[in-house]
Amino acid sequence: MLLVTGLLVGAGSAAGFGLGRAVDAVREAWPEPGPDLAADKAAPPAPLDPAGPAETCGPEAVSLELGSPSSTLVLGTSMPFTLRVTNVGIVPCLLDGDRTSMQVTVTDAEGDTRIWSSADCAESDEELLLLGPDDVWEATTTWTGARSEPGCKGAAKKLPAGHYVATLSLADVQADSEPFDVTVEAAPTPDPEPDAQGDDATGDESKGDAKDAGSEKGDGAKDDAKDAGSEKDGDAKSDGSSKDDGGSKGDGAKGGAADSAEPGQT
Repeated sequence: MLLVTGLLVGAGSAAGFGLGRAVDAVREAWPEPGPDLAADKAAPPAPLDPAGPAETCGPEAVSLELGSPSSTLVLGTSMPFTLRVTNVGIVPCLLDGDRTSMQVTVTDAEGDTRIWSSADCAESDEELLLLGPDDVWEATTTWTGARSEPGCKGAAKKLPAGHYVATLSLADVQADSEPFDVTVEAAPTPDPEPDAQGDDATGDESKGDAKDAGSEKGDGAKDDAKDAGSEKDGDAKSDGSSKDDGGSKGDGAKGGAADSAEPGQT
């Protein structure tokens, strides 16, 4: 090292560059070592084993959907909900399908007041589901438009008409679906029933009319029969008069014959 430096210094001096130029030439020919760079590399992720034991699904690995054939509920009817869970990850995972974990919750339109939950009156029964990539699991539940409380406490109370929001959630995964808007409408007013008392009165009037018609018909028949009888009596009397007239004529003839016989006898 010293030998090389001395030769370069000597060559520089001989060439008229001077000592400074010689030092610069040495630095260019033999650069100083730079600072040590710290290795800042992240460890590679552990390789995924699709055939290995399944773990609980993470919220990023599942997609929750809530739907219904209609978004309108008329009080007095019920609304069926379809619950759909999809594994959007790349490995199989487990989730709890227990109805106390997977539940539909209905709130007011602002989401401040809890109205109903499918888990309030459901029985707890663990149901582990293994979902492979892109597997879909579906279930159904029904809402009657009534309020509920945790533990199924209190009597069910009907809701006033208005707008509400339903959401599907998985408690063990801590995942929620997009809100589903529900419109609750009042039950239609039934048509008024016929007045039973009025029907009775109408029936009585009909019976009275029928009775009057029957009476009139009976009275007319009686009058007709009476008139027929009177006419018959009149005919009979006429026959009697004719008979009397015949008798009178016969008696007169007999009397005439007697009168004719008397002169002969004299």
